[in-house]
Amino acid sequence: MTGQIDLWPIALPQPGDDSFGNRMMVCERRLSNDERIRAKRYEPRRRAEFVITRGTMREILRRYAEQQTSRLVFQVGPFGKPSLANSTIRFNLTHTAGLAMLAVSRHHEIGIDIERNRSIENALEIAERFFSANDVASLRRLPRQWRSEPFLLRWTAREALLKARGETLDELGRISQLQFNEGPEIREACVSLGQSKWWIRTIRPAFEIVGSIAVDAPGLRVVQRRLGEAL
Repeated sequence: MTGQIDLWPIALPQPGDDSFGNRMMVCERRLSNDERIRAKRYEPRRRAEFVITRGTMREILRRYAEQQTSRLVFQVGPFGKPSLANSTIRFNLTHTAGLAMLAVSRHHEIGIDIERNRSIENALEIAERFFSANDVASLRRLPRQWRSEPFLLRWTAREALLKARGETLDELGRISQLQFNEGPEIREACVSLGQSKWWIRTIRPAFEIVGSIAVDAPGLRVVQRRLGEAL
């Protein structure tokens, strides 16, 4: 999978859903001591999401690294982006509305962001703060009821780019002038930041979920995986 990005969906527990008990126990056994201590600080629902997300992520990355989950060592960049120590494997995690999504590449820096496709009443006002003039004009030309999805795709594109670069949302203003194509889809837009180039693509990983990935190379194949399938 040198020339591809794998997307792994991770279902998260919903209020009143008691079917995750066994998964919780399995995933908790995969966590490091530090992760177990961190999980105990959260209220029950947030704790369940954390344990299932981190435990499943460790199991997926173990298969790429060909190591036991307990032997995976994570390191954290200046702004909190995790990576595997002494490995070329790159990954990024996002979640929204009961779904987490893990993006994995063997050699390329990657960022991912997803959002539930929902109505954003103040989409234009937010865009005027953070988007380029061209993107704002594109949204303004649309009827109000049709603005939300193009807005979310442009928002997730910016978040995915920041996450790929290991930066925080505080840097969002710095990339406000990024411009994307007129249509709602961003099939593969190339953007330059300083000396680096990044390619951004729209994804639709699940019903009513939209998002974007950002990667440091063009033309990579995007493959949606299922838990348990062979690499």
